[in-house]
Amino acid sequence: MVFRPAIAWVLAASGVIGVVPAAAQSTDAVPPVLQQEVDPALPDSGPVSGLPQAEPEQPPPLRRGNDVDPFAPAGIEAGGLTLYPSITIGPVFTSNASASPDGSADAGISIGPALRIESDWVRHSYTADFEGDFDFYARNSDLTSRDVDATNTLTLDVRRDTSLALTASYVVTQSGLEDNDVPSDAVGYQTEHIVTGSAALTHGYGPLEFELAAATSYNKYGDVKLQGGGTQDNSDRDYYEPSAALRVTYVDPPVLKPFAEVAYAPRRHIETRDRNGLDRNSDGYAVGAGVTIAGDPIWQGELALTYLWRNYADPSLQSQSILGLNGSLTWSPTELTSIVLSFETNLDETTDPDASAARSWEIDVEATRAVQDNVNLIASGSVQISDEDGPTDVTYGAGFGIEWRMSPVLAWSAAYDFTWLDAADGERNYTEHLVTAGITLSR
Repeated sequence: MVFRPAIAWVLAASGVIGVVPAAAQSTDAVPPVLQQEVDPALPDSGPVSGLPQAEPEQPPPLRRGNDVDPFAPAGIEAGGLTLYPSITIGPVFTSNASASPDGSADAGISIGPALRIESDWVRHSYTADFEGDFDFYARNSDLTSRDVDATNTLTLDVRRDTSLALTASYVVTQSGLEDNDVPSDAVGYQTEHIVTGSAALTHGYGPLEFELAAATSYNKYGDVKLQGGGTQDNSDRDYYEPSAALRVTYVDPPVLKPFAEVAYAPRRHIETRDRNGLDRNSDGYAVGAGVTIAGDPIWQGELALTYLWRNYADPSLQSQSILGLNGSLTWSPTELTSIVLSFETNLDETTDPDASAARSWEIDVEATRAVQDNVNLIASGSVQISDEDGPTDVTYGAGFGIEWRMSPVLAWSAAYDFTWLDAADGERNYTEHLVTAGITLSR
């Protein structure tokens, strides 16, 4: 699936931990035989008794995540940075390689390199994440796919209660015949490149935290090969999107932290007129209100009710709006089980001359159960709704997988995924059964 968020939200957070040493309590006046340790945090209970004192019973840890994970990669130390490289290689089998009504089965190999970088600096911080997914099929070489997601963030501690986060990212996604904007006679995929740079200044003032963010993204769509020769030129879809956002959070509550946010994001296309002679330049606005859950052992995450509205330059294109949820929540009812619920709401670009935008809602759920310290069972499900001023496509997904970490450097995984597209016109309906397996090498 390809996601084209209408607004790029950039979040940054900083914390200060203070440690106040307890004052030492003198015991010189007590005979040595009667001396014992006294907790200065407890009230004075009277004369010290010389009777043997029972050791207080220590409660067990609440969650297994508090313990050191013996199967976690150690990483590579590099001058204040720790690098965590990994690569996953394994076979892939699909019942529908082209994700189309008449798609054929195929098999191939999947390669997934990844790299995470974390700093251990005293004041500032730096993180970087790179993930790639490359699939090579034996009989459908035109359907060789690649997905890339690279993000790095530098957070500067400007002063107490003030921080600046600088982020740069590059994302490559691909879509095939399941995308309504890809022609039915396409060969291979349509590739989208997204380059984004952003800066977010966060300042705490009493019980409130203010975040002012500015970002610029550039979206470029690759051409699509067509059957019988020729290509579909998608240069008219290329656009850049600057944005500005303000978010205010009430941080005084220990767990539930409510917030409100507003944003402005105009889109300007490289070519003023698209293939249908329409001017799709637009001005986008967003307002939202939600809550962040932090510091709770069972619930974590953030969820917001968001309203998006976009007004188009061409008078024949009606303004478009959408109301929905954005964010994700993690529920951990036990130390062995976690369930992640994610929501996404977008106004996506479209080439349909009769539609100004494609409204989309998506909900994903993923449940993980640890049957052993190094073995996880994973189940997932998803529903995505795409609406282009009437015609509505619904895509259903379900999956099941297993992860076995044999050591900090070696892991094995296998998964089954099912996808069903219920398209509005019925001619694009398809199903796909996908089986993957892989060996992961980490450092």
